[in-house]
Amino acid sequence: MAAAPADPLFMQRMLTRVLGLLGVGALLGLWWFFLVRPLNEAQQLVDQERIEVEGLHMQQPVLLAALKSSQERAESWKQQAARLQERSKPAQDDIDFLDWINEQATTTGLVIKDFRPSGRELVGEYEGRGLMLSTSGSFESIGRFLEAMRQCPRMNRITSIDINPEGGQRESFLMSLRVVLFTRPAKVASQIFVAPMETPAS
Repeated sequence: MAAAPADPLFMQRMLTRVLGLLGVGALLGLWWFFLVRPLNEAQQLVDQERIEVEGLHMQQPVLLAALKSSQERAESWKQQAARLQERSKPAQDDIDFLDWINEQATTTGLVIKDFRPSGRELVGEYEGRGLMLSTSGSFESIGRFLEAMRQCPRMNRITSIDINPEGGQRESFLMSLRVVLFTRPAKVASQIFVAPMETPAS
């Protein structure tokens, strides 16, 4: 039996199929490289940005609380600076402070027998002027006077105090104390404070 003659177009059809498959593969590769991969990268960037935005949104209450706390501290420092400026305002003499002491002595029932200057001292940016007081009165009046000194609107410090009975009945006492009035030089007091500072204890 004779063999069937070979198909003369067989190789041409096979080559056409191979070229077609290669063309489809090339198109798929170009489609992936120029379309699918950029879209995937863009989606990844969008997802990353979304995660970052969500993280910032979750941190927003913490950031707002920190900002509020910082503002409150700044306001507190500002108020403290204003009080320090008022309490340590410059003065040409001590007349106003002596008037205040006399007023407190009268109010508390204390008798001021003598007062005299007691030197000057420097504590940081503050200038202190000392004053020695000799007083007499009941134990209660002494206590009320010392509490008034603690509440004094002017910055001061009691550096020494001596209390002794007056007479044998112990109904009246002699008190000697040294108080230092602190003030700031006018140039320093006019500066704007931006942070709290250490001050002499009242």
